Amino acid sequence: MMITILIGSAVQLLCGLAGVFVISNEAFDPQSGTEYVLYHISEPVLPLLLAYVQEGMQPNSLHPLVFEALAPDLARQLGIAEEVVEQQGIEYGSLAVYDQLGLLGVLHFLRPITARSCFEQEEDRDNANASGALHFFIAQLAAGLRSAFTSQSLLKEQARLAAIFRHSTDGILTVDNALRIIDFNPAMEHLTGWRESEVLGQFYFKVLRPQDRYGNNLGLEDSPILQAFASQEVVNREMIICARDGQRFTVAVTASCVRSLRDEPTSGILNVRDLTRERQQEEQRSTFISVISHELQTPIAIIKGYASTLARTDAKLNPAALRSRLVAIEEEADRLNKLVGNLLYASRIQANGL
Repeated sequence: MMITILIGSAVQLLCGLAGVFVISNEAFDPQSGTEYVLYHISEPVLPLLLAYVQEGMQPNSLHPLVFEALAPDLARQLGIAEEVVEQQGIEYGSLAVYDQLGLLGVLHFLRPITARSCFEQEEDRDNANASGALHFFIAQLAAGLRSAFTSQSLLKEQARLAAIFRHSTDGILTVDNALRIIDFNPAMEHLTGWRESEVLGQFYFKVLRPQDRYGNNLGLEDSPILQAFASQEVVNREMIICARDGQRFTVAVTASCVRSLRDEPTSGILNVRDLTRERQQEEQRSTFISVISHELQTPIAIIKGYASTLARTDAKLNPAALRSRLVAIEEEADRLNKLVGNLLYASRIQANGL
Protein backbone atom coordinates (compact mmCIF):
# COMPACT_ATOMS: atom_id res chain seq x y z
CA MET A 1 0.00 0.00 0.00
CA MET A 2 1.29 3.46 -0.92
CA ILE A 3 0.65 4.89 2.56
CA THR A 4 2.75 2.16 4.21
CA ILE A 5 5.61 2.81 1.78
CA LEU A 6 5.47 6.55 2.49
CA ILE A 7 5.51 6.04 6.27
CA GLY A 8 8.33 3.52 6.05
CA SER A 9 10.41 5.86 3.92
CA ALA A 10 9.74 8.77 6.30
CA VAL A 11 10.82 6.73 9.32
CA GLN A 12 14.04 5.71 7.57
CA LEU A 13 14.83 9.29 6.54
CA LEU A 14 14.45 10.29 10.19
CA CYS A 15 16.95 7.51 11.07
CA GLY A 16 14.18 5.57 12.79
CA LEU A 17 14.09 1.82 13.39
CA ALA A 18 10.30 1.56 13.71
CA GLY A 19 7.31 3.84 13.85
CA VAL A 20 3.58 4.39 13.62
CA PHE A 21 1.61 7.12 11.88
CA VAL A 22 -1.57 8.02 13.77
CA ILE A 23 -4.12 9.60 11.42
CA SER A 24 -5.88 12.68 12.76
CA ASN A 25 -9.64 12.88 13.19
CA GLU A 26 -9.84 15.43 10.36
CA ALA A 27 -8.06 13.16 7.88
CA PHE A 28 -9.55 9.88 9.07
CA ASP A 29 -11.83 8.14 6.59
CA PRO A 30 -14.42 5.96 8.38
CA GLN A 31 -14.83 3.79 5.27
CA SER A 32 -11.17 2.77 5.36
CA GLY A 33 -11.34 1.69 9.00
CA THR A 34 -7.61 2.49 9.33
CA GLU A 35 -6.61 4.85 12.12
CA TYR A 36 -2.88 4.21 12.02
CA VAL A 37 -0.13 2.85 9.77
CA LEU A 38 2.54 0.59 11.31
CA TYR A 39 6.18 0.25 10.33
CA HIS A 40 8.15 -2.54 12.06
CA ILE A 41 5.86 -2.39 15.09
CA SER A 42 3.46 -5.23 15.83
CA GLU A 43 -0.14 -4.34 16.53
CA PRO A 44 -0.34 -6.06 19.97
CA VAL A 45 2.32 -3.73 21.45
CA LEU A 46 1.01 -0.57 19.78
CA PRO A 47 -1.17 0.48 22.77
CA LEU A 48 1.96 0.49 24.98
CA LEU A 49 3.72 2.97 22.70
CA LEU A 50 0.68 5.21 22.18
CA ALA A 51 -0.02 5.37 25.91
CA TYR A 52 3.62 6.32 26.52
CA VAL A 53 3.87 9.05 23.88
CA GLN A 54 0.56 10.63 24.86
CA GLU A 55 2.07 11.49 28.26
CA GLY A 56 5.00 13.33 26.67
CA MET A 57 5.34 16.59 24.77
CA GLN A 58 3.10 16.82 21.72
CA PRO A 59 4.31 18.35 18.44
CA ASN A 60 2.57 21.30 16.78
CA SER A 61 3.05 23.63 13.83
CA LEU A 62 5.59 25.76 15.75
CA HIS A 63 7.50 22.75 17.07
CA PRO A 64 6.65 19.97 14.62
CA LEU A 65 9.39 17.60 15.81
CA VAL A 66 9.92 16.69 19.47
CA PHE A 67 12.02 14.00 21.15
CA GLU A 68 12.01 12.21 24.49
CA ALA A 69 13.95 9.27 25.89
CA LEU A 70 12.26 5.89 25.85
CA ALA A 71 12.42 3.54 28.84
CA PRO A 72 14.69 0.55 28.03
CA ASP A 73 12.10 -2.00 29.16
CA LEU A 74 9.48 -0.48 26.86
CA ALA A 75 11.97 -0.38 23.98
CA ARG A 76 12.54 -4.12 24.41
CA GLN A 77 8.80 -4.79 24.53
CA LEU A 78 8.41 -2.83 21.30
CA GLY A 79 10.84 -5.15 19.55
CA ILE A 80 14.05 -3.09 19.52
CA ALA A 81 17.16 -5.29 19.51
CA GLU A 82 18.77 -5.80 22.93
CA GLU A 83 22.24 -4.70 21.80
CA VAL A 84 20.88 -1.43 20.42
CA VAL A 85 19.00 -0.71 23.65
CA GLU A 86 22.07 -1.50 25.80
CA GLN A 87 24.76 0.20 23.71
CA GLN A 88 23.00 3.27 22.31
CA GLY A 89 19.74 3.81 24.16
CA ILE A 90 16.44 4.53 22.44
CA GLU A 91 14.41 7.70 22.07
CA TYR A 92 11.13 8.39 20.37
CA GLY A 93 10.35 11.31 18.11
CA SER A 94 6.95 12.71 17.30
CA LEU A 95 6.52 14.56 14.00
CA ALA A 96 3.39 16.57 13.24
CA VAL A 97 2.44 16.15 9.57
CA TYR A 98 0.27 18.98 8.30
CA ASP A 99 -0.44 21.17 5.29
CA GLN A 100 -2.63 24.14 4.48
CA LEU A 101 -5.77 22.03 4.89
CA GLY A 102 -4.87 21.01 8.44
CA LEU A 103 -3.27 18.22 10.43
CA LEU A 104 -3.01 14.83 8.73
CA GLY A 105 -1.59 13.01 11.73
CA VAL A 106 1.44 12.45 13.93
CA LEU A 107 4.36 10.19 13.08
CA HIS A 108 5.89 8.54 16.16
CA PHE A 109 9.20 6.79 15.49
CA LEU A 110 11.89 5.01 17.52
CA ARG A 111 15.62 5.44 16.92
CA PRO A 112 19.00 5.35 18.73
CA ILE A 113 19.62 8.41 20.88
CA THR A 114 22.83 9.19 18.97
CA ALA A 115 21.16 9.18 15.54
CA ARG A 116 20.67 12.42 13.62
CA SER A 117 18.77 12.97 10.39
CA CYS A 118 19.60 15.49 7.69
CA PHE A 119 16.70 17.62 8.93
CA GLU A 120 18.32 18.35 12.29
CA GLN A 121 21.01 20.90 13.08
CA GLU A 122 24.11 19.30 14.58
CA GLU A 123 25.07 22.31 16.68
CA ASP A 124 21.67 22.81 18.30
CA ARG A 125 19.08 20.09 18.18
CA ASP A 126 16.24 22.45 19.05
CA ASN A 127 16.85 24.23 15.77
CA ALA A 128 15.48 21.19 14.00
CA ASN A 129 12.03 22.60 14.60
CA ALA A 130 12.94 25.74 12.70
CA SER A 131 14.84 23.98 9.92
CA GLY A 132 13.69 24.83 6.41
CA ALA A 133 14.65 21.32 5.33
CA LEU A 134 12.36 19.86 7.98
CA HIS A 135 9.41 21.99 6.88
CA PHE A 136 10.07 21.01 3.27
CA PHE A 137 10.15 17.35 4.32
CA ILE A 138 6.84 17.73 6.18
CA ALA A 139 5.27 19.46 3.18
CA GLN A 140 6.37 16.68 0.82
CA LEU A 141 5.23 13.95 3.20
CA ALA A 142 1.86 15.67 3.68
CA ALA A 143 1.40 16.01 -0.09
CA GLY A 144 2.21 12.35 -0.60
CA LEU A 145 -0.18 11.28 2.15
CA ARG A 146 -2.99 13.48 0.83
CA SER A 147 -2.56 11.90 -2.58
CA ALA A 148 -2.44 8.40 -1.07
CA PHE A 149 -5.57 9.04 1.00
CA THR A 150 -7.38 10.28 -2.11
CA SER A 151 -6.25 7.30 -4.15
CA GLN A 152 -7.32 4.94 -1.37
CA SER A 153 -10.76 6.53 -1.22
CA LEU A 154 -11.12 6.32 -5.00
CA LEU A 155 -10.12 2.67 -5.01
CA LYS A 156 -12.63 1.86 -2.28
CA GLU A 157 -15.35 3.77 -4.14
CA GLN A 158 -14.43 1.95 -7.33
CA ALA A 159 -14.62 -1.39 -5.50
CA ARG A 160 -17.99 -0.43 -4.03
CA LEU A 161 -19.39 0.51 -7.44
CA ALA A 162 -17.94 -2.67 -8.96
CA ALA A 163 -19.68 -4.73 -6.25
CA ILE A 164 -22.98 -2.97 -6.99
CA PHE A 165 -22.47 -3.64 -10.69
CA ARG A 166 -21.70 -7.34 -10.13
CA HIS A 167 -24.41 -8.09 -7.59
CA SER A 168 -27.25 -5.97 -8.96
CA THR A 169 -30.37 -8.01 -9.64
CA ASP A 170 -31.13 -5.70 -12.58
CA GLY A 171 -29.20 -6.04 -15.78
CA ILE A 172 -26.69 -3.26 -16.40
CA LEU A 173 -24.71 -2.60 -19.53
CA THR A 174 -22.64 0.40 -20.51
CA VAL A 175 -21.70 1.54 -23.98
CA ASP A 176 -19.25 4.04 -25.42
CA ASN A 177 -20.34 7.01 -27.51
CA ALA A 178 -20.52 4.71 -30.55
CA LEU A 179 -23.01 2.45 -28.71
CA ARG A 180 -20.48 -0.39 -28.41
CA ILE A 181 -20.76 -2.49 -25.24
CA ILE A 182 -17.98 -1.89 -22.73
CA ASP A 183 -19.55 -3.47 -19.60
CA PHE A 184 -22.06 -6.30 -19.19
CA ASN A 185 -22.94 -7.38 -15.66
CA PRO A 186 -23.81 -10.95 -14.49
CA ALA A 187 -27.53 -10.14 -14.33
CA MET A 188 -27.43 -9.24 -18.04
CA GLU A 189 -25.57 -12.48 -18.74
CA HIS A 190 -28.25 -14.45 -16.89
CA LEU A 191 -31.08 -12.63 -18.66
CA THR A 192 -29.74 -12.79 -22.21
CA GLY A 193 -27.59 -15.91 -22.19
CA TRP A 194 -24.63 -13.96 -23.58
CA ARG A 195 -21.26 -13.93 -21.81
CA GLU A 196 -19.58 -10.57 -21.26
CA SER A 197 -16.50 -11.68 -23.21
CA GLU A 198 -18.73 -12.43 -26.22
CA VAL A 199 -20.45 -9.06 -26.41
CA LEU A 200 -17.69 -6.58 -25.51
CA GLY A 201 -17.17 -4.22 -28.43
CA GLN A 202 -20.44 -5.32 -30.07
CA PHE A 203 -23.16 -2.86 -31.08
CA TYR A 204 -25.66 -3.19 -28.22
CA PHE A 205 -28.72 -3.03 -30.53
CA LYS A 206 -27.39 -6.07 -32.37
CA VAL A 207 -27.03 -8.02 -29.11
CA LEU A 208 -30.40 -7.14 -27.55
CA ARG A 209 -32.44 -6.98 -30.80
CA PRO A 210 -35.11 -4.77 -29.19
CA GLN A 211 -38.75 -4.76 -30.27
CA ASP A 212 -41.77 -2.78 -29.26
CA ARG A 213 -44.55 -4.37 -27.22
CA TYR A 214 -46.24 -5.55 -30.42
CA GLY A 215 -43.14 -7.43 -31.61
CA ASN A 216 -42.00 -4.91 -34.23
CA ASN A 217 -38.25 -4.39 -34.53
CA LEU A 218 -37.12 -1.01 -33.25
CA GLY A 219 -34.96 1.21 -35.38
CA LEU A 220 -31.83 2.95 -34.21
CA GLU A 221 -33.76 6.20 -33.87
CA ASP A 222 -35.78 4.51 -31.12
CA SER A 223 -32.66 3.57 -29.14
CA PRO A 224 -33.18 4.75 -25.53
CA ILE A 225 -29.45 5.42 -25.05
CA LEU A 226 -29.33 7.48 -28.24
CA GLN A 227 -32.33 9.44 -26.99
CA ALA A 228 -30.54 9.97 -23.66
CA PHE A 229 -27.50 11.26 -25.57
CA ALA A 230 -29.66 13.71 -27.48
CA SER A 231 -32.03 14.86 -24.74
CA GLN A 232 -29.55 14.94 -21.83
CA GLU A 233 -32.30 13.37 -19.72
CA VAL A 234 -32.98 9.95 -18.25
CA VAL A 235 -35.14 7.91 -20.66
CA ASN A 236 -37.56 5.26 -19.36
CA ARG A 237 -39.05 2.75 -21.77
CA GLU A 238 -40.72 -0.63 -21.97
CA MET A 239 -39.65 -2.94 -24.75
CA ILE A 240 -39.02 -6.54 -25.67
CA ILE A 241 -35.48 -7.87 -25.97
CA CYS A 242 -34.36 -11.17 -27.41
CA ALA A 243 -32.06 -13.57 -25.60
CA ARG A 244 -29.32 -15.50 -27.30
CA ASP A 245 -31.63 -18.51 -27.83
CA GLY A 246 -34.37 -16.32 -29.30
CA GLN A 247 -36.54 -16.18 -26.19
CA ARG A 248 -38.26 -12.81 -25.73
CA PHE A 249 -38.51 -10.84 -22.52
CA THR A 250 -40.59 -7.81 -21.70
CA VAL A 251 -38.28 -5.40 -19.89
CA ALA A 252 -38.28 -1.91 -18.44
CA VAL A 253 -35.16 0.00 -19.43
CA THR A 254 -33.69 3.18 -18.00
CA ALA A 255 -31.08 4.89 -20.13
CA SER A 256 -28.76 7.65 -18.94
CA CYS A 257 -25.74 9.42 -20.32
CA VAL A 258 -22.32 10.24 -18.84
CA ARG A 259 -20.89 13.48 -20.18
CA SER A 260 -17.46 15.07 -20.28
CA LEU A 261 -16.59 18.48 -18.88
CA ARG A 262 -17.37 19.83 -22.34
CA ASP A 263 -20.86 18.36 -22.08
CA GLU A 264 -20.10 15.76 -24.74
CA PRO A 265 -21.51 12.23 -24.31
CA THR A 266 -18.76 9.79 -23.38
CA SER A 267 -20.74 6.71 -22.41
CA GLY A 268 -24.25 5.46 -21.81
CA ILE A 269 -25.73 3.29 -19.08
CA LEU A 270 -28.70 0.99 -19.64
CA ASN A 271 -30.51 -0.57 -16.67
CA VAL A 272 -32.69 -3.49 -17.69
CA ARG A 273 -35.37 -4.98 -15.42
CA ASP A 274 -37.18 -8.13 -16.46
CA LEU A 275 -40.96 -7.60 -16.34
CA THR A 276 -41.88 -11.19 -17.21
CA ARG A 277 -42.74 -12.15 -13.65
CA GLU A 278 -44.69 -8.93 -13.11
CA ARG A 279 -46.67 -9.56 -16.27
CA GLN A 280 -47.42 -13.12 -15.12
CA GLN A 281 -48.57 -11.82 -11.75
CA GLU A 282 -50.79 -9.23 -13.42
CA GLU A 283 -52.29 -11.96 -15.58
CA GLN A 284 -52.86 -14.15 -12.53
CA ARG A 285 -54.51 -11.26 -10.70
CA SER A 286 -56.75 -10.60 -13.67
CA THR A 287 -57.69 -14.28 -13.87
CA PHE A 288 -58.30 -14.40 -10.12
CA ILE A 289 -60.60 -11.37 -10.24
CA SER A 290 -62.51 -12.84 -13.16
CA VAL A 291 -62.96 -16.22 -11.46
CA ILE A 292 -63.86 -14.80 -8.07
CA SER A 293 -66.37 -12.42 -9.65
CA HIS A 294 -68.10 -15.38 -11.28
CA GLU A 295 -67.98 -17.36 -8.04
CA LEU A 296 -69.54 -14.48 -6.13
CA GLN A 297 -72.35 -14.08 -8.62
CA THR A 298 -73.53 -17.69 -8.20
CA PRO A 299 -74.50 -17.62 -4.47
CA ILE A 300 -75.83 -14.08 -4.83
CA ALA A 301 -78.14 -15.17 -7.68
CA ILE A 302 -79.38 -18.22 -5.72
CA ILE A 303 -80.00 -16.21 -2.55
CA LYS A 304 -81.82 -13.49 -4.49
CA GLY A 305 -83.93 -16.05 -6.41
CA TYR A 306 -85.06 -17.96 -3.34
CA ALA A 307 -85.62 -14.78 -1.34
CA SER A 308 -87.77 -13.37 -4.15
CA THR A 309 -89.79 -16.57 -4.25
CA LEU A 310 -90.37 -16.54 -0.51
CA ALA A 311 -91.34 -12.87 -0.62
CA ARG A 312 -94.16 -13.45 -3.14
CA THR A 313 -97.61 -13.02 -1.57
CA ASP A 314 -99.22 -15.50 -3.94
CA ALA A 315 -96.69 -18.25 -3.18
CA LYS A 316 -98.11 -21.14 -1.20
CA LEU A 317 -95.32 -23.46 -0.07
CA ASN A 318 -95.68 -26.46 2.15
CA PRO A 319 -93.37 -26.66 5.15
CA ALA A 320 -90.94 -29.06 3.44
CA ALA A 321 -90.54 -26.84 0.35
CA LEU A 322 -90.18 -23.76 2.52
CA ARG A 323 -87.53 -25.42 4.65
CA SER A 324 -85.52 -26.59 1.60
CA ARG A 325 -85.39 -23.06 0.22
CA LEU A 326 -84.34 -21.58 3.56
CA VAL A 327 -81.63 -24.22 3.88
CA ALA A 328 -80.41 -23.34 0.36
CA ILE A 329 -80.27 -19.64 1.29
CA GLU A 330 -78.27 -20.47 4.43
CA GLU A 331 -75.83 -22.71 2.50
CA GLU A 332 -75.26 -20.10 -0.20
CA ALA A 333 -74.76 -17.41 2.46
CA ASP A 334 -72.09 -19.62 4.06
CA ARG A 335 -70.50 -20.12 0.66
CA LEU A 336 -70.55 -16.38 0.04
CA ASN A 337 -69.02 -15.75 3.46
CA LYS A 338 -66.21 -18.22 2.67
CA LEU A 339 -65.48 -16.53 -0.65
CA VAL A 340 -65.31 -13.10 0.99
CA GLY A 341 -63.00 -14.59 3.65
CA ASN A 342 -60.72 -15.91 0.90
CA LEU A 343 -60.64 -12.48 -0.69
CA LEU A 344 -59.61 -10.88 2.59
CA TYR A 345 -56.97 -13.57 3.06
CA ALA A 346 -55.59 -12.93 -0.42
CA SER A 347 -55.46 -9.18 0.19
CA ARG A 348 -53.47 -9.77 3.37
CA ILE A 349 -50.99 -11.91 1.43
CA GLN A 350 -50.66 -9.22 -1.23
CA ALA A 351 -50.07 -6.59 1.46
CA ASN A 352 -47.34 -8.80 3.01
CA GLY A 353 -49.48 -9.25 6.09
CA LEU A 354 -48.55 -12.95 6.24
